[in-house]
Amino acid sequence: MTAKSTRLVQGLVAGLLALVVLLPSPASAATFLDCSARPLVPGADLQRCDLRPLPLNGKDVHDADMSRANLAGMSLDIGPDDPRTNLEGVRLHRAVATNTVFANTRMHGVDATRADLRGTQWEDAEVGDADLSRADLTGAGFFFSSAPGSRFHRATLVEASLRHSNFDGADFTRANLTNADLEGAGLEGADLSRAVLQGVNFTDADVLGARFHQATGLSSVTWSNTTCPDGTNSDANGGTCTGHLES
Repeated sequence: MTAKSTRLVQGLVAGLLALVVLLPSPASAATFLDCSARPLVPGADLQRCDLRPLPLNGKDVHDADMSRANLAGMSLDIGPDDPRTNLEGVRLHRAVATNTVFANTRMHGVDATRADLRGTQWEDAEVGDADLSRADLTGAGFFFSSAPGSRFHRATLVEASLRHSNFDGADFTRANLTNADLEGAGLEGADLSRAVLQGVNFTDADVLGARFHQATGLSSVTWSNTTCPDGTNSDANGGTCTGHLES
């Protein structure tokens, strides 16, 4: 290659690099919308909105569409003696809600599929029949919450706390519950088939009739005063539900 050709190639490369710098980054391309002028009412269109500046707590916005919206760090807890924030039927598909507080919130039938819910808090929340399939709930905390019949298919619940909450009939198929704390949780009739249960704590939990078909990590599970799927108590089975997982 001649010196002239080399300089030409170098010039083209430099031009391309400059163009790349000028192009918007993926983060800037995903900028959330300013929706401060939109009313917070049932059925509101809040897709891709930055909801953090809005007074959402205590509002009734059932059936609103908050797909891909930003709720990161918000607190929707207005207190146990005040009207609960009503998110029933709300669509939170792919929403960003890291470290959001959903305590004392009504969320029946919510669609939070593929939502980023890492570090969220759900104390005394009502989440029945919700769909959280493939949501990331790493480090999330449920406490005295109610989520019967909800769907956590392929959800990530690594190091999540589901203590003393009701997940009867919930679908945890293929979910990752590594090191999750389910102390005192109600999981009667729940489906944990093919779930990753490495290091899970089932102390005082009720898994009567629950399904563990091809679940992994069972050898590292903590069973203590656990109601096993077949109705026996783990303490009467030598401190385990192994061998008693068929109801």
